[in-house]
Amino acid sequence: MKTWKLFFEIHKYLFMLFAFPLFSQVQILKPDGTNASIKDIEFSFQETSVLILGEEHNDKVGHEWKFELIQTLSRNVDFAISMEMLERDQQIIINEYMNGLYDENMFQENMRLWNNWKDYKPIFEFAKEKKIKVYAANPPRRYVRAVSRKGIEIWNEFSGLSYLYLPNLELVKKYRDPVYETKFLEAMGRTHSQNLENFLFAQHIWDESMAEIIAREVRKSQKMIHINGRFHSDYFMGVTYRLKAREIGVTTISIFPESQLANTKDWSKLANFIVITK
Repeated sequence: MKTWKLFFEIHKYLFMLFAFPLFSQVQILKPDGTNASIKDIEFSFQETSVLILGEEHNDKVGHEWKFELIQTLSRNVDFAISMEMLERDQQIIINEYMNGLYDENMFQENMRLWNNWKDYKPIFEFAKEKKIKVYAANPPRRYVRAVSRKGIEIWNEFSGLSYLYLPNLELVKKYRDPVYETKFLEAMGRTHSQNLENFLFAQHIWDESMAEIIAREVRKSQKMIHINGRFHSDYFMGVTYRLKAREIGVTTISIFPESQLANTKDWSKLANFIVITK
């Protein structure tokens, strides 16, 4: 009997290894340090409205794992995807490409894509194939950059059309989180200054824009998977804080290479799930 059990366990492991190529390259943990699984993530996502994937933008294994996760979740969960990597004034181009209006070359020529777009392309093309809606979540960087350089006073000088692609300024201010602001200033490693205050306010605009796009779709009873840099969602701050303030249920994942584990403080409070890549 024990021989058959051992035989079964070995074959089960081999099946997982070949079915999920990254099985041996990531470790999924709960906040208490115990092992978790994609099934645990799926169950948590089923119980909430939003799944936030907080990443390191240059983590190759993390990008590949996110793609596998999204493929797996799509079998049992209906969701749309929002991305920090896409800017809101380009939504019409995204929609047209998703609907097959033109080819990939034309799409890329008309977009302001990140230098490592190739890392996000598999998710984007999978969504296109499976008819999963993709939403640009970031405000156009030109406006955020203007605020970071000249302060919030510049807001009233934007053109009327620009406000279609920007979050509600009152909500930007309403959902400011003092703990997040302290952590942000510490991360910047500089003393208080007006320039740093401007940069912090630009960060709030960034976060509120992403939260606004996600919340808009959740109100339509649409589950959302959102991808952003993990500073925007770690420790349940940033985008996560702004969604929870709207009473929206959120599951968060923090994904980072094991080399950064020693530099991550109090990781037991980091997220609902921690994915360490090798």
